Amino acid sequence: MFVSRCLTSDNSLVNFVSRHSVYVLRQNSPVSRNALWCCTRFGLRLNMLKLINRKFVSRCVSTELHTYNVTASVIYEN
Repeated sequence: MFVSRCLTSDNSLVNFVSRHSVYVLRQNSPVSRNALWCCTRFGLRLNMLKLINRKFVSRCVSTELHTYNVTASVIYEN
């Protein structure tokens, strides 16, 4: 969410540096590597990074936990 906030920052310097790090430097920047990992983790394209917020992460984690619970109950029943 830090990267997402930086990308949408009203501060022009923060906005520029974060966009440059994510979209230009890619793997050469720790910020960008983190952003790419998040996109991979949540199945997003890099241009959709701004969608990540608390509600989005909570929804993804809840969905995963539900899937694990269903799988565990099927295994338990067998």
